[in-house]
Amino acid sequence: MPVNRDKKQQMISFARALEIAGDNLPASRSVELPLIEALNLVAARDYLSLERVPPWDNSAMDGFAVRAADTLGATPQNPVELEVDGVLAAGAAPQLAVRAGRALRIMTGAPMPDGADAVAMIEITDGGQSRVRIFQPVSERLHVRYAGEDVEPGALVAAQGDLLGPAELGSLASAGLARAQVWDRPRVALLITGDELVDPGEELPPGKIRNSNATSLRAQVIDAGGVPDYGGAVVDDPAVLLAALERAAESADFVLSTGGVSMGDYDFVADVLQSAGFEPLFAWVAQRPGAPLTCARRDGTLFFGLPGNPASTMVCFELHVRHLLRSFMRHPRPQRRRVAAHFVEPFKKRAGLMHAARVIAQPPADGVGPWTLRPSGSQGSALLRPLVRANALALTPVEPALVTPEHELEALLL
Repeated sequence: MPVNRDKKQQMISFARALEIAGDNLPASRSVELPLIEALNLVAARDYLSLERVPPWDNSAMDGFAVRAADTLGATPQNPVELEVDGVLAAGAAPQLAVRAGRALRIMTGAPMPDGADAVAMIEITDGGQSRVRIFQPVSERLHVRYAGEDVEPGALVAAQGDLLGPAELGSLASAGLARAQVWDRPRVALLITGDELVDPGEELPPGKIRNSNATSLRAQVIDAGGVPDYGGAVVDDPAVLLAALERAAESADFVLSTGGVSMGDYDFVADVLQSAGFEPLFAWVAQRPGAPLTCARRDGTLFFGLPGNPASTMVCFELHVRHLLRSFMRHPRPQRRRVAAHFVEPFKKRAGLMHAARVIAQPPADGVGPWTLRPSGSQGSALLRPLVRANALALTPVEPALVTPEHELEALLL
């Protein structure tokens, strides 16, 4: 059956494209990983502490383990002087108790010895070896970390749905846990198409261009939390593209291609998708850049055919793909932050299309009201430098052709 290439019949709204793709999100899966490999992933189950944290009373300071009552009345002019019976280092079990009128030199993290109920930090003493002079009184429990003060056995240390950052992983480790069940990262296969592409570092013959999409798109996937799989540029040959697509679909959750989705003589993606058994979801979106955006599915794989122009590729990823990768991971904040905004000066666009304008967004000076927007440069779909300068994408209304400062719109903060 021939592919319908009439874009006027195929074109759908930007909002509808988001809805359709979201309804076809591949199923998430959980994996058990060593804690360090679970960084920035989401817990797939609750975790209870296996141990008391800290496991025993310990010193919060370098100083001297003492009986607080023995320091009463100490002043710089009239210090209390105590016998020092030994040294207690971190990692060593106490062998001596602290008796009245005596002390033990103690290091941060060392277990508190029996008899002691406070720590006189080194700064309020003369640091004596066999005898120590203390220049101010200390109160009971001062500079002592008590057993279970942070976590008791059985306490919840990570809940299902928690994003595991460095602090969360540290808390799991301190509670005696070495691994965590988390929602896995999406596997993302990249098919960068085009006979004209030459990788960075190679000689650039006449008529060829640099393959920037392979670098920028891989970086976007990694930044979103995904695992990119890229095996080199794919030439403009339907048989080669079909073989690459079949290989990619075998193991990838998402397949992203660049180029070949418009209406040129070498735009084979739509036909190849059909040959590979993918069900088309949409083929054209009423947006700029990136109107010829293709989405399809097969079994548990979602395909996006992104335009080949570098700015279009990156903008379409931001608008349509990034939040899906993060949703696949069950990330609690899959979306970029959106703010109400308006242009400082009129912005020309094509009527009938939502424009994702590359802009420099500034917050209101008083923290109240909409942000202000200025284009970061030319809006050409092949130009990356305006995207480098941009800190937001302004999502314009579909109508009219001239967006004025009176039009309130949303800006997607990058």
